[in-house]
Amino acid sequence: MRYCIGDVHACSHELKLLLQLIRTQDSEAKLYSVGDFINKGPNNLEVLEMFEEYKIKAIRGNHEDGLLRLWSLLKESARQWLIKADDHSKNSLKLSDLESFVHDEAFCEFLMVQHDLGNKDVKFLQSFHGSLHQHVDWIEKLPYWLDLEDVLMVHAGLIP
Repeated sequence: MRYCIGDVHACSHELKLLLQLIRTQDSEAKLYSVGDFINKGPNNLEVLEMFEEYKIKAIRGNHEDGLLRLWSLLKESARQWLIKADDHSKNSLKLSDLESFVHDEAFCEFLMVQHDLGNKDVKFLQSFHGSLHQHVDWIEKLPYWLDLEDVLMVHAGLIP
């Protein structure tokens, strides 16, 4: 059977319970996510790891797009920061390691001011604990819809 799961919002505990229940009743289950599997909740990374473990096929939702926008702002701000930064910051932060920027307090303040972001946006970026780039790469490749032959799976708000 096919199961489509939406709006997990980084709630890994609830997702794990759901996936275990599905697997006990249907070991051949085909699992799909209709987007919004990250953000808002406490465990972005754990949810993404479960997607891999359970081989959940996913499409992008607005929260995944939000992460990609934040990633873009992070790259842009890091370049600006390094142009203006003192020698200490230039030596400790490198563009080749963008994730190190999200753990630098002064840079995070700069990022929030530059782009009118809140502390929750920075915490969201920090929640990936060193695997942000890897997960951004994966999310960038996700489609906006999946054609499952008898069903076209899309996230809300997609204009046909």
